[in-house]
Amino acid sequence: MIRLKASTFEILKNANSSSKEATPQLNGLVGVDDDAAFKALRDLCNKEKIDKVIVVYHDYTFSLLGVSFSDNKESETIPSDAANTYKFQARDVHLEPLAA
Repeated sequence: MIRLKASTFEILKNANSSSKEATPQLNGLVGVDDDAAFKALRDLCNKEKIDKVIVVYHDYTFSLLGVSFSDNKESETIPSDAANTYKFQARDVHLEPLAA
């Protein structure tokens, strides 16, 4: 399990929600400020699918399940030149209690 403390986190509206995909995917963006988290996130871009990544953002903890990351990002609220920000595609996202 991988845990990242995010400086930005956004789940994007799925433009393909009307399509009949066999496995619907959730898309979003996650950004980090800390160098170690940035390196870990950058390394995750090289992996096809990760079972579970925990993202801590403000007072919330999100579990991204069946997730993959890429550096291709498009968002209306996060600038495309935002440093250390990556796009994710996940099978599911769960909100979890914040662990201290």
